[in-house]
Amino acid sequence: MTIPAFINNFNIYDSKVSKEQKLIGVGDEVQLPDFETITATISGAGLPGSIDMPVVGQFNSMNIDIPFYNISSNTLDFVEGGTASLTLRGASQNADDSTGAISVEKVVVNIKGMITKFAPGKIKKAEGTASSVSLALTYIKITVGSKDVIELNKLTGLFKINGKDAYQSFSSYM
Repeated sequence: MTIPAFINNFNIYDSKVSKEQKLIGVGDEVQLPDFETITATISGAGLPGSIDMPVVGQFNSMNIDIPFYNISSNTLDFVEGGTASLTLRGASQNADDSTGAISVEKVVVNIKGMITKFAPGKIKKAEGTASSVSLALTYIKITVGSKDVIELNKLTGLFKINGKDAYQSFSSYM
């Protein structure tokens, strides 16, 4: 069995330009957003209290920060226009549990969203600015190897896990 060990390295690309342009000066870590479901509280006769039940296919706002070591024209070109479409492309280093052999598998995260904040950071001698851009996501898809493991499009109502429409049983009633 293959054991996923860690992300060996990754790059971020601006998907809005005709040929994906590598964003230069991106920090070494991007925290992916949580998939936190919206909940509805139910209570009533026969229930000894209340229950916060997840609403299938409905998610709270998803935000992501993209850190940059320094302000550059590349960063500001990316910010212009109010929306972003980015691809995080990495290589997962894995190990075989019986032989210890190392293998590599691609990990791709596609995100789209509205730019909610540009933080220019700080100015300090001999240091980067630690600037960042914040996005309110409308779309995210995570692919491992050749398999789409999760895909959410908040503008079209698409929600898939391992290629299966997780919202299908509800959509047939609407």
